[in-house]
Amino acid sequence: MTETDLFGNSIEVPTGRIKEKYGVSPFSVLPACSPSWKKRKRELLSLGIRGEATRENAKTKLENLHKMCGMSGISTFDPVLCEVMYRWYCPVGGKVLDPFAGGSVRGIIAALMGLQYVGIEIREEQVKANEEDSENILNDCQIKPQWIVGDSRIVLPSLKDSFDLIFTCPPYWNLEKYSKLEGDLSNMRWSDFSDAYRDIIAQSCALLKNGGLAIFVVGEVRGRDHYYKGLIPCTINAMMSCGMGYYNEAIYYMPNGSAAMRADCSMKYGKLVKVHQNILMFQMPDRGDKRKYNKKVLI
Repeated sequence: MTETDLFGNSIEVPTGRIKEKYGVSPFSVLPACSPSWKKRKRELLSLGIRGEATRENAKTKLENLHKMCGMSGISTFDPVLCEVMYRWYCPVGGKVLDPFAGGSVRGIIAALMGLQYVGIEIREEQVKANEEDSENILNDCQIKPQWIVGDSRIVLPSLKDSFDLIFTCPPYWNLEKYSKLEGDLSNMRWSDFSDAYRDIIAQSCALLKNGGLAIFVVGEVRGRDHYYKGLIPCTINAMMSCGMGYYNEAIYYMPNGSAAMRADCSMKYGKLVKVHQNILMFQMPDRGDKRKYNKKVLI
């Protein structure tokens, strides 16, 4: 099979044992722009997943940038990335914890793969939208995702279960303001955000089984001085502070037609256009546990 690499060159992609076993090639760059990835994404979205349904009217820095460049739209989580991470890093029938749940994508895909999912989301209206997605899509599934309304710092200590995998995408500080609720990290000053963020990481990792992984999809965000705040090192340091081993890192490469349109806006200030996110993986030190791949096919 021929696909396109990061620079637009045609390359031969393995279609035999490796791709059959892992779904996509297990390399440190995950090309969401590839034809096969896009095809799979269309298949999963055709199930009726709405994603971040309640953020349509949210005022965000991202939206302001889009308006400057004649664009529109709200970011949603990629269901293919979700499928791949569950397949690689969660045992069959495992339990997934998501302390920054947001939309329904991660919960819906988990249920379709036979995984138990607990997501914590501070916005009640978003949880209601997620539950509607679940009812519409998962009629035939015995396992349904669970979303809990509340601040993760308050909810996490009340959870009694232990989890095989933490898989989440935290707020990128104030890049997108999700609500005006007290406890919403996107409304906080950086110092308060980083303290609350570290607290949530520590409480989440305390619920992780030996050998379990925590996977955070993160990206950098700039302050008013135009410099990056350091969300990635903040995540790494918080994880290692609670005994997690820094296990893997990958790049989720997701260029689209808007990147070229944003270039002129961005380069007025010498800022490169971001076309990737960082996937940071950490492991709770195990005691001989070997991961079992989840080979369940969704559709």
